[in-house]
Amino acid sequence: MISEKIERYPGFRLHLLPTQKFQTITCYFRFIHPLEKQEIHYAQILPFVLLQGSQKFPNKNAIQKELDRLSGALLSAQVTKRADKQIISFCLEMLNPKWAADSAHMQEDAFALLEDILFDPFLIENQLSSNLIALEKEKAIARLKGQKDDKIQYANEKLIENLYENLPYGLSIYGTEEGLQAVTSESLTAYYQTFFHTQQIEVYLLGDFESEQMSHCFMKYFAKHFQNGKEFQPFQKKNWQLDHPKEMVQTEPIAQAKLHLGFETDATFARNDYEAMQVCNGIFGAFTHSKCFLTVREKYSLAYYITSKLESQHGFLTVMTGIDAKNESKTREMILKALDQIQNGQVTEKELKQTKAALRNELLCALDDPRGILELSLHQILSGKKRTFHEWLENLSQVTKEDVVCVSRQVKYIGSFFLKGEES
Repeated sequence: MISEKIERYPGFRLHLLPTQKFQTITCYFRFIHPLEKQEIHYAQILPFVLLQGSQKFPNKNAIQKELDRLSGALLSAQVTKRADKQIISFCLEMLNPKWAADSAHMQEDAFALLEDILFDPFLIENQLSSNLIALEKEKAIARLKGQKDDKIQYANEKLIENLYENLPYGLSIYGTEEGLQAVTSESLTAYYQTFFHTQQIEVYLLGDFESEQMSHCFMKYFAKHFQNGKEFQPFQKKNWQLDHPKEMVQTEPIAQAKLHLGFETDATFARNDYEAMQVCNGIFGAFTHSKCFLTVREKYSLAYYITSKLESQHGFLTVMTGIDAKNESKTREMILKALDQIQNGQVTEKELKQTKAALRNELLCALDDPRGILELSLHQILSGKKRTFHEWLENLSQVTKEDVVCVSRQVKYIGSFFLKGEES
């Protein structure tokens, strides 16, 4: 297992994960901030404007030429949401210099490029380029519309938005077209000027390197920039409940209806019963041996697909199905019946064994991908809970039927979103 060393500095934390498992070095910046309605729109535009050019590399072609010179390094940005946090990520992946033909100064040149892009952006009259902003606004609006075209994702977004209305968790990371259009060169530049002082900053370095040497190299380029980063408190789930389930119906010109059910649970990554809830979710609907899959899809042929997902930081559990609209009532009934069976102790040793094996396999597969390894570290940062891969696997192996039944009784149905075709 990979050992993680965390170095704390003014304004940020540096996570060093030395391993000989990969031939690449991954540098990951994560900027974490509480979800806020206006910030969402800036977040959808700023990181991608920065990747378009800097003072030294004034356009995307110049940046790409430098990445090619660095043995085909890859540079990307991403905006995600975890519980009530917005996360802007920059990722630089490069071949380990020890495997490169021309490795002289390769690591330093990669850090220099990333420093230039983040801290010396391409400006016109001290403002971020209005042309680049207009381009990235178009792309952000296209992502927003593309999310609506993906009906599974759209139904899930609408479910959360409906159930957690006026709460940070209910905000869509894509924002709104109106909010995106309102972003100007002046407002985005003002946001950028305060950006590094208002974020919780976590930096990850993973690959085959000597930790002290890598830390020294990194600090040479970035220490001076991170003096005022914030450290936010881990997510604390607040007591919250609906008086009754909220069930929303929407009609669109689609052939296959989408029925998504939402459930509240108390078992987040921060709690000791999280692994038991993972197993519960697996038996409920996450795998092809689950109760929902074997009954709703296989036995009664009510769904084209059905699966469930547990959000690790918030504890929100979703069941997602694609159905004929006429089967909505029966599908809902069978899903809730499957949960009721677990709550009443109808869990077999076979279900328990299959689910634990499937979850174990998922975790082991994550160890084969640098991003999978870094995702575990993010879980720990957001929750404030230390849990190594070894501990996670061991805890899973110890989950009993009684544990599953106990946590299942925390699961509460809170509402649904039903997207159906116009003719139905």
